[in-house]
Amino acid sequence: MKRALLAAMVAAAVLAVAGCDNPFEDDPAPRTPDPATSAPKTPEPNNPGTKSPGRKVPVPVPKPESPKPVPPKPWVPRGPATLTGCGTFAQYSDCTFQGSNFKPGEKIYFLRDGSPLPDLTADKEGRFTHVSAGSLRTGAHTYTARGAQSGVTARTTVRVTPVYF
Repeated sequence: MKRALLAAMVAAAVLAVAGCDNPFEDDPAPRTPDPATSAPKTPEPNNPGTKSPGRKVPVPVPKPESPKPVPPKPWVPRGPATLTGCGTFAQYSDCTFQGSNFKPGEKIYFLRDGSPLPDLTADKEGRFTHVSAGSLRTGAHTYTARGAQSGVTARTTVRVTPVYF
């Protein structure tokens, strides 16, 4: 502060010798600059929203509702299970068997006189077809079809006749 006062006095003396008026008498007192107006301005972001930058919170997007899964309807037979054969046929001929009203897609145990034959599978309508070779002994034979899951059972009897050459 002493230096500033000394510098002002020296400047006043120099001006007085030169014949100038004292500039310090008429000049207003120096002001301190307003920090709000003199601070360098930073450009505002082009964001019409909030003024404070920060982490943006994502807006949840509603998911489209998916249809609720419909539980499968329990299988109900349309009537009693049926098994049809060819009735009476000649020995060494083939016989076609057809079953219906079984559970769709289930395994069918197929028996001839209580002995197992190859297992079958019901189609989507609950039906099956099986061709059996007729190389059986002559007489009556009982065929049985039983559903592995449903437990429904159907029987039929066929008669094999001898072949005379």
